[in-house]
Amino acid sequence: MITLSIPSRLNELDRVLDFVNIGLEVYACTMEVWQEIQWTVQTVFLSIIQYAYPINEGIVKISLNYIEVQQAIEISFFDQGVPYNPLESLNPSLRYNTENYLEGGVGISVLENSTDKSNYIYLNRKNVTTIKKYLR
Repeated sequence: MITLSIPSRLNELDRVLDFVNIGLEVYACTMEVWQEIQWTVQTVFLSIIQYAYPINEGIVKISLNYIEVQQAIEISFFDQGVPYNPLESLNPSLRYNTENYLEGGVGISVLENSTDKSNYIYLNRKNVTTIKKYLR
């Protein structure tokens, strides 16, 4: 398992995606799977920025774990912001592009179409969002 702790700021999204890329380089996955993971991570991170920390920034911890038996990648997001389940109500207007701003986008359909399993729990004053994607 590898982890990253990062401020909940829009300009940190590239670092988040780089972190995921480094983790995925170790495992054989198709470009389609890689892209689906990238879109999902982007969507969840942007949702945390907008809803868990609407006024102040905080720290988002991201863990990436390979589950060998299942041949799956599991990515978890931990934050201590406002309790908010991004799996129920992702704003469909969130999308990050190379110009570093938000524009109309993909929202919750990303999670429905790009992950094999997703989960949210509020535990010990933390939002914990977990996504799983099978690599096979």
